[in-house]
Amino acid sequence: MTKRIAGTLSVLTVLVLLAVPLAAQTRKLKADIPFEFTAGSKVMPAGEYSIVLRSDLSGVAQLVATDAKESAFAMGYGIGGGNSQAESRLTFNKYGNQYFLAEVWTQGLSSGVGFQKSRTERELSRTASARQTITLQAKR
Repeated sequence: MTKRIAGTLSVLTVLVLLAVPLAAQTRKLKADIPFEFTAGSKVMPAGEYSIVLRSDLSGVAQLVATDAKESAFAMGYGIGGGNSQAESRLTFNKYGNQYFLAEVWTQGLSSGVGFQKSRTERELSRTASARQTITLQAKR
């Protein structure tokens, strides 16, 4: 009897562990970013990137350089909630010659992901004479 219960629990555990990744939905985007930028706390080189937004971990974005030499995770939060987006895009805050990932929007969705300002960006926002917002189109 004990062996039967243990066997059933083992099978149920395996099924649950297999079901979690299947339930996790991701949104994938690709973008060519022509400048060095900061995502989370990591400085990333210019290049082509895959951006994976994990809907099961609200606000988590993974950026992977196509050449796979660099990757970063950035923790974010939900933003928006109006009309669905006509196109996917990335938004950056620019101070002088430094760029910081600020938002990711996915075509067809009415909400996006915003990212907290790093310590460096907060300091620059206080001392910089101007901030620019740069928007780059992304592909699904």
